[in-house]
Parts: sequence; structure tokens; C-alpha cells
Amino acid sequence: MSLNKKTLPDFSKIFYRHVLAEDVVYWEEEDLNAAADSMRDWAIKRISGEQKVRVFIPEQKRDGWHTPHTVIQIVNDDMPFIVDSIAAELSAQNLTVDVLFHPILNVARSKVGKLEDVNADKDMDAAYITESWIFIQLEQILTEDMSVNLATTLNGVLDDVRVVAHDLKSVVSKLDKVIKTMPKFSAPVSKDDLCEAQDFLKYLQDSNFTFLGYRAFQFSEVDGKVQSVIAPRSDRGVLKGNKSLCFGKGADSPEVKALKHSKSPVMISKLIDQYSTVHRRAPIDAISVKIVDEKGNLTGMHLFVGLFTFATYSCQTMEVPIVRQKVRETIQLADFNNGTRDHKALEGILEKIPRDEIFQMSSDALYALSLGILRLQTRQRVALFTHMDPLHQYMSCLVYVPRDKYNTKFRQMAEKILENSLNGKSTNYFTSFDDTPLASVLFTVKVSPDVVDGFDRTDVERQLGEIGREWDERLKQVLIIAYGNKKGRELAYAYGNAFSVSYHESIDIENTVHDVRQLEILFNSNDKIRVDFYQLCDAPIGEARFKVYHKDSPVPLSDILPVLENMGLKCLSEMPYEACPQGRDHSIWIHDFILNGAEDVKIDAVKENFEETFLQVWHGLVENDGINQLVMSAGLTCMEVSIIRTYSSFMRQAKFPFSRAYIEQVLSMYPQIAQELITLFRNMHDPKLKTPVKQRGKAGSDKITEMLQTVQKLDHDRILQNFKTLIEKTLRTSFFQMDENGQPKQYLAIKLDSKSIHDLPMPRPYVEVFVYSPRVEAIHLRGGEIARGGIRWSDRHDDFRTEIMGLIKSQMVKNTVIVPVGAKGGFIVKQPPKTGGHEAYQQEGIECYKVLVQALLDITDNNVNGKVVRPKDVVCHDGIDPYIVVAADKGTATFSNIANRLSIDAKFWLQDAFASGGSTGYD
Repeated sequence: MSLNKKTLPDFSKIFYRHVLAEDVVYWEEEDLNAAADSMRDWAIKRISGEQKVRVFIPEQKRDGWHTPHTVIQIVNDDMPFIVDSIAAELSAQNLTVDVLFHPILNVARSKVGKLEDVNADKDMDAAYITESWIFIQLEQILTEDMSVNLATTLNGVLDDVRVVAHDLKSVVSKLDKVIKTMPKFSAPVSKDDLCEAQDFLKYLQDSNFTFLGYRAFQFSEVDGKVQSVIAPRSDRGVLKGNKSLCFGKGADSPEVKALKHSKSPVMISKLIDQYSTVHRRAPIDAISVKIVDEKGNLTGMHLFVGLFTFATYSCQTMEVPIVRQKVRETIQLADFNNGTRDHKALEGILEKIPRDEIFQMSSDALYALSLGILRLQTRQRVALFTHMDPLHQYMSCLVYVPRDKYNTKFRQMAEKILENSLNGKSTNYFTSFDDTPLASVLFTVKVSPDVVDGFDRTDVERQLGEIGREWDERLKQVLIIAYGNKKGRELAYAYGNAFSVSYHESIDIENTVHDVRQLEILFNSNDKIRVDFYQLCDAPIGEARFKVYHKDSPVPLSDILPVLENMGLKCLSEMPYEACPQGRDHSIWIHDFILNGAEDVKIDAVKENFEETFLQVWHGLVENDGINQLVMSAGLTCMEVSIIRTYSSFMRQAKFPFSRAYIEQVLSMYPQIAQELITLFRNMHDPKLKTPVKQRGKAGSDKITEMLQTVQKLDHDRILQNFKTLIEKTLRTSFFQMDENGQPKQYLAIKLDSKSIHDLPMPRPYVEVFVYSPRVEAIHLRGGEIARGGIRWSDRHDDFRTEIMGLIKSQMVKNTVIVPVGAKGGFIVKQPPKTGGHEAYQQEGIECYKVLVQALLDITDNNVNGKVVRPKDVVCHDGIDPYIVVAADKGTATFSNIANRLSIDAKFWLQDAFASGGSTGYD
């Protein structure tokens, strides 16, 4: 007969006859029919003994239907473990099954495998065979290459399923023969061990073990070593075809050694590197049985591989041979009176110890483990019990922890501690909860035998105990260590519940002490913000951390990131945490940034300067631009960076032919030269140095000239040479002067020998003073030693010097009658007030005007009772400067002092200046 498409409705009913309605509630009938039709077409031809597997995304044009998922279609002979094995493989590849249909169909095929009929009846004649049809729809969409690889893998899995099913009777028959030969064992095997081993093999035979394969080994002794080889034609199941298995092969293999020293004829082990592809994805269990000659000498080994069924792990210990023997021996060693509390508790503990552990440890080791667990019943704490498996391939680490302290974080941290301590890799873990106050986690850690000798179980248990303590308890301990008993307890009370769970999980407890210190400083000050620039000891190369502590509210990232980027760092991530300590009036937000870009930087060396610069920028006292990179790359302070920024700003006003951004880029490329420029500046102008004025800067200038020889680009050389020239032509500066509070002034004035700077545009003034601050920039140009002129409030931010230069030309013409030459000054307001209107704007202009005048006075000679007095903390590279000569009672020249001595009302003077177009004159 032939299968016609007209039979499709009947076929759909057969295909979905055991599918629950809720499994297809979201499917349209036409989609169900299309899926069944596709399966039927895929199964139209199949030779018995082969599987058909395809993984694809159905397309309407090609396949007649479409779904936005990857579909798996499998047609195979019906046999055990197919669905379990396929599902386990998909899970191992992190693929999620959206829907799975698995009808078992009776089909009739022609001699060439062509599908002729499908029937759901169970009782069919010999012309019909039973087939397993599987339709799987994944949640994921796989690429074509991924689909091909998955199909190949699934074919391999089905090959293993087929060979296991085919050889199952043969493997069980081999086990039956082994059981029958057991009574032939002679000394040194004891009668009890022999009987227990025989009962155990019968236990396996009684559906308690999923047999996957069998192999026999033959032993011979060569040069004092046991040589093990595979017996010819002995392979069955997954071991067929001499399939590789890292077990029992070679000279003096660990498996053969362990079996040789085993007192029982049977050894049970687990192959943690060999995962089953059949039934369920788990490490393969290996059952080794000795083969001995008439004298009891070990001559070979039977190896049965497979998986213990779940019944073995859930039944009573007394139901499992070998396990029951070790349990009896452990109870005898404990020697508790029958019926006592300890006796009953010990029996309960032995029932709960994982079966795999009992299989693979000796009675003595089991006794030590169970007694250790018994002691935990009266004193709950974190405890660690370990033992090596018989083959010395992994360490079993059984961790007990009070169940109210167990969580995923504890498990992850414990796993990391064990891996580090054993220099191994955790391959598996199993968590168990029961009616006791303790939870247990069994870790399997693959190790090298040579590292186990140095394993300090006591120290590792101490480390596990630390992470098992509540967060507030651990914080209290470290705070007492850091601050002493009284203060530590006070802080522990305040901060024990101050942080969120995300903070607990992300921040090391030792680092919390540092955070508490920063928070306490902020709480006890009038500041609103603090910062901390640091690097973790195990941080990757180039990674730095930056914390911002801010009162009351979080800080917008848009306010922070540009500052960090201009200092040469890129933000990788940021985590905000709110701290709400007990008894404090404010909460504080902690922004924790992970940054990169610090590859060649020693964080400790630049930490103080970096933090100061950030805060100065934050408060508007330092500009936020790319020159701030020099704090990290060149190790400059924010004040030293202001020196570079002052000259850079002057270069822009003087129409040097390079943009500000390009100048910043060049400076960042040559941090060592930038460092030497600051050294040159200091050597020339530091009043504390005893070097004669005429000899200052010579060595530094020569060193910079030598360093410039390594600069490849002409533009770069010209920019750096301009900085060098401007510093060398600086006659005076206010940089080393302090304000009335002993702090650096918020502005910087430099007096330049303009007539000697050849790169300045013509005409060049005699000298000029440039004043820089984040608040105001200003300039004063003079045509000669004695000059007269005015000051203008300019609105030309990019070229106010050009504007002033134009005014000085006409000023010099007007002044020919009064004084020989003219002078002119100007300033710009860089941070006009955002509120307050015209009045606030005018007041800011007056304040900027005062900054300019005070800056001029800072570096000007004074006349005290007919004697010229140099300005304080200023090195003068020029002669007496009669720029402003004022008679002052105490030798000080201030803004108000000048106004009084010249009989000018300062308030009227300034108001008149702004009322008349922003310019005023003075001598």
C-alpha cells in the first residue's frame, strides 16, 4: 500500500493522540498539521537500523510551513533512553525545549524502507515495526553551522543509545557469569567481603544499575610494574570499537593499583571526566571486579560502566550491599549503646551521607566523617570534611553550614576557596537540606595528586567559616580590629544594617572598613562630597577604581564621566549604593566606578593629586579639559596643570595656529616633556631656591631641547617649543604667592617679555600680563615702561587679546601728549551667573575686574617711603617695574589701597566704567 497525502487528517490524529491539550493550546490547527506533515515527509524513507536526524528552521517556500524557531526531527527504531538522552544533550548545550512530541508509531515499510502505512494499534502483524518519532521545537534560533553541529552530535548520541540497547543482554549475561565465578575466589579475600561483593553484583543485576558497557583487562607484570591491556573482543556497549576510556590501561595505572590493594573483589569508582551520553548526563560509574588465578594472584579485571539508578540514592543503606557493610562497621567502631541518643543520631547521619561517598571511602574514613557530623548537632558551625577518591583523581569536599546562612553566594565563594586551596577545578556540586539545622554541599574538585599533600584542611575550614558568618558579624570583627573594641562596636552598630544586599555581594568586607572611614569623615565635615582613587591588589593591568561619596542624593553620571574621561580614564561600569547608618541625619550615596586607561600609572603615586584635581574640577575651581590627563600621565598636581593651562590659554589668545584640542593631544603624548616644562617653570620662579636669577633655568632648558630631538612631527615640536619659549620669556608670576588663608590663589598671573617672543603676531607690546582662572581670563598690554590706558570688559572669549591689541594702537597715538606710550587691558567673564538677572551679571563683572587688578598688583613693585620693594614670593627676571607706583603705609599694595592713595572712589570708579561702555582708565 502507499501513503497518500489525503490520509493526512488521520495521520495527524495518530501523531498527536497522546499529546495533552495544554501542550498545544497556543498552536493553530494548520500549524499542527504542517508539523505532522513535515515529520511524515522526513520519515518517508528509512532503513531499519539507522536514524534520521535533521535540525533546521522551516521556511514557507522550501518546506511549506514556517516557525520562528529551530526544529529537530528524529525518526529511529524504538529503544530505551532515546528521549532522555536527547533531552540531556540539549540541556548540556544550554538549549531550551519549547515543545516535544514523541509518538511511538507502528509502521509498515517496503524492502527499500519506503513508508507504506502508519497505525496506532498495539497489536500488529509481523509486517509492522515500532518506531520512535520525535519532534522538538527549541526556544532558540540556531545558525546553519550550529544546526549542522547539533545534528552531528545528536547522531552520535543516538549511536551510543543504539549500541547500549543492542549489547544490553550481552553485558548482563557477562555480569551473570562473573557472579557465578565469585565463589572461586580464595585468600586473601575474606568470606564476608566475598559474599558482600557477590550480593552487590546481584544488586546491580536487579535493575539498580543502567549498564552502558563492558570491557575486560588482562594484567601482566613487567619490570616490577603491572601492565594492563584490553582483552581482545571484550568490548560491549559504549566501549565497543576500542572506544577511548581513561581507565585501567597502561603500566601501573591508578585504577589497577587501587584494585590491587582493595580488600574486596569489587571496587566502585566514578569517572568525573567521562560523562554519559545515554539516559542522563552524569559522570559514569565504574564497577571493577578482580580476575584472579588459582593462587589468588590478580591477573585481570572486569569493568562494567553505567549509572546507578535513583533507587540506590533514595533507599535505606541496609538495602545496598557494600554500603550496608561499611555502615555496620562504622557503628561497631563508634561502640554506642544500642538505643541511646548518639546511636540513633549516628544511624540517621549514615542514612544521609551521599551513597557515592560511602561507596568510595573506607570504613575508617566513614567513621571519622560520621563522628565529625555528629559533633555538629550540638554546635552548629561551618565544617569541612574531605577525602580522596580511590583513584586519586578528585577530592570530595563535604561542607556543612547552618542552613539560615546558606545561599548561592556562600556556595560560589566556598567553591572558589576550595579550588584555590586545592589548585583544582570544581566539576560538580550537590546541595542537601533535611530536618536538621544544617545544610550540606558536596563539591567534587578535580586535583593533581601532588598538590593534596600541601592541603591545609583546618585553614580552609577557617576561611569557609568566615564567609559563613553573617555580614554584620564579619563587619563588626574587622571594625574592632581597625578601631579598637569601643569605637569598633559603635561603628558596627551604626553600619551593620546600613548597606544593601547588592553592596554585601559586591564589596569585600575589608574594603567596607575603608568605606566606613570615608563616610565618617564626610558625616563629620561640612563637605558634601569625597572621592577615593585606588586599585585592587588583584586588578587586571590598566584597571583602576574610583569611588564618589555624596551626601543625600546620587550624582548624575553625566556630571562625573566627562571629568574622568578628561583625566584619561574610560568607565567600564558603575555601581551605586546608598548607605543609611543608624543614628545619622543623612544618607550617603557611594558610586563605585571601574575604569581602564591606567596601564602605565602607579596609582599610589598619583592618588592624592588625582583626587584633589577631581574635587577642584567638581567645585569649579579647575577647568574640566583634556590637560587634566597630565595629573596621571605626568604626575602633576592640579596647580601645576594650571600652569600648562595658563600658557595654553595665552597661546589661543595670541593666535598660535593650533587648536586647543590638538594642543591637549600633543601634551598627552609627551608627558615627560610636560613634566620637564613644569620643572623649568619652578626652577625659574621658585623664590625658595637660592640660585641666582641670571643662572636659573639653563640646565632645564637644555634638557628640554635634548628631549625635543625625539619628537617626530614638526607640529608637535612647534607646540612644545612654544611652551618652552613662553616659560623662558616669563618675567614674573604670582604662582608661588598664597592668599590670606595660606592657600594657593585661585588665579595665576604671568608677566611676559612680549617683545622677545618671535611667534607673537605683530605688533608686539613691550610686556604683557596674562591672568588666568576658571572664573576670569584677562590681559594687560603695555607699549613701554611707563604707559597709561584703560580696561575693557570684553565679550570676545576666543580673541579678546586681539580686541585689546586693536585698542592699544589707538591708545598709543592718544597718549603721545601725556606719556610716551599707551596701555590697554581687558577681561572676560567665564562663568556668568545663571540667575539674578542683570544686577548679578554686573556684580560678577566687578568681581572679575577686581581679580585682574589684584593680579596686576601681585607682581608689581611698590614704593615704600621712597624705596622700591619687590612683590612677595616673586622672582623678578626684569628691572624695577614702575607699572603702578603707590605710596603705602605698610608696604602693601591692594585694590582699595590704590583707590585711597589716588583719591579715587573705588565704587564710583567701577560703576562708571561699566556705565560708560565697559572701559576705565588708571595710572
